[in-house]
Amino acid sequence: FTDEEYEELEEMAEELMEEKNINVIIATTRDNPHGKKDSDCKKYAADFYKECCISTSLQDNSGICIYVDLTVDSPGNRFFYIYTYGTAYYSVSNDNCQNLFKEEKPLLNEGYYSEAIYNVMVGLDEYNFRRGGLLLTYGLSIGIPIILALIIVLCCTHKKKLEPVPNS
Repeated sequence: FTDEEYEELEEMAEELMEEKNINVIIATTRDNPHGKKDSDCKKYAADFYKECCISTSLQDNSGICIYVDLTVDSPGNRFFYIYTYGTAYYSVSNDNCQNLFKEEKPLLNEGYYSEAIYNVMVGLDEYNFRRGGLLLTYGLSIGIPIILALIIVLCCTHKKKLEPVPNS
């Protein structure tokens, strides 16, 4: 990338991060240690995202990694992948990621990576990444144990009344 392209992509990624409250990573490599197969590249993108963005549990680490592998250095043979994690995975389906890729494939084949990545981020901006599922999961995982504890405490501390006349 030229300096201008790099700054433009970085600015777009930051806007997307702030607007959608997700992590956005753009990763390119010429040295994928996992190998040259598609599955190896997908694994590398997932590992790269997890290494850079997943710092603590019980935190929404949702996001997207836009990955370009330049290991095979010939036009049309480079690997491009959009990895989604957390709520981003449920917001942008694999089919949607494939459609974004197909739309930008001509640019990628010609080596116009910055334009293609920029267009992908514009396409991702159309999706809603705020899902109630994560909040519901966290709420239930905290709320259900509290409710059960209250029921147990009430059952154990409830005084039973004596019968007025014993049956003896």
